[in-house]
Amino acid sequence: MGSLAGGFLESVINGFSVPLLILFVSLFRRERLGRWLDLTTVIGYAVYVAIGTQLAVLLIRTMTRTYDRKFLRLDEMLGFHPVAFADAASHHPYSRQLVLDILTGPVKCLCLLPTTACRPCI
Repeated sequence: MGSLAGGFLESVINGFSVPLLILFVSLFRRERLGRWLDLTTVIGYAVYVAIGTQLAVLLIRTMTRTYDRKFLRLDEMLGFHPVAFADAASHHPYSRQLVLDILTGPVKCLCLLPTTACRPCI
């Protein structure tokens, strides 16, 4: 089986928990038309998920670009070792709080806006 067909089947199987539930519930329907509509919904959903996954994989493979080589060359030129820095930062006692402050800082700054702006509750 080709990789495209294998990927299609894998996408269908991995995303199939909800359609299986729909099929299970449709077994208890009395009217035949409702069961048929459930079946066509499941088939449409499975095809949609599988094709969408394959398109996403195709886009990721063809559209992504990385600049890691350029950044690593610059780091080497400057004498900066990012892995050693990350390791040292992870052992610092205040590193978790610093990362949390950096990530939540912009949201906290929204509280300083005038009252007419949207104010998040933090």
